[in-house]
Amino acid sequence: MTTADIMFAQPGNRTIDHESNARAVLWALLAAIFIHLVIAFLLAVFGGVFSPAVPIEDKPVQLTFVDLSPVPLVPKNSAFMETDESKKSAEPPKEKTFESNANSIAASELPATGEAPLPSQTGKDRPFVDLETHASSLLTARPTPAVKPSTAAASAYRAYKDRTRISGRITNRGVSSVNALGTPLGRYMKFLLDAVGSRWYTYLDQRIDLISIGTTRVVFTVDRSGEVKNLKVVENTANEALANVCIQSIQEAQLPPMPDDLAATLPAEGLDMDIPFTIYPN
Repeated sequence: MTTADIMFAQPGNRTIDHESNARAVLWALLAAIFIHLVIAFLLAVFGGVFSPAVPIEDKPVQLTFVDLSPVPLVPKNSAFMETDESKKSAEPPKEKTFESNANSIAASELPATGEAPLPSQTGKDRPFVDLETHASSLLTARPTPAVKPSTAAASAYRAYKDRTRISGRITNRGVSSVNALGTPLGRYMKFLLDAVGSRWYTYLDQRIDLISIGTTRVVFTVDRSGEVKNLKVVENTANEALANVCIQSIQEAQLPPMPDDLAATLPAEGLDMDIPFTIYPN
């Protein structure tokens, strides 16, 4: 029994040794695979760092010249404000706020109450600015187109004015006026508005029974030769009768050519105009 037991025991020992050897080979194989994977990973990571740089193509140097000199500013025209004969000043204002047909110095009849560059005054609530009140007076003859606005005699025409309520910042006390500089543009604008306005009041008186209350807004361009272009009504809260009066007044204005000193400050197209003609109930 003992021998038999021993004999049976021998085959069992060889099997255990064989399994141990197989397990060792397997671990060695796994270790080798792991080492190869680590080496491959490190080569992939550091290969780009130590690889030689791609040579940069040798291109000729390009120089860009930039003009750093100051860019001349195109003069921007200020808003137009007509200067009444009674408010003309021989001296120009220190601050040019408006362009006009003549110089004037700002003054206010009331203390400053607002931020607008205008005098404070009482008056009617209107969407425009009138510094005085007076009736309109009509020309007895048409303006002479050949006479330049800068040298034309004072017009006998005066537009209707009705003082408007204003809250301004002017502190200098005196008759309501603004800081305005007499310029070629201002003088031409005065001539243009007189030429149109004198006809407008004439036709208005002739057709007043046909015209309703409201505003007709007209835009057009005056080219350097004084010709009206692109005339059209862009807004009309009155009626067609008022629109016709406005169009006829502008078409018949007969404007002179622009002086050279004015034309040089305007775009090639000329002077853009936007005029609202309004009939109020009172």
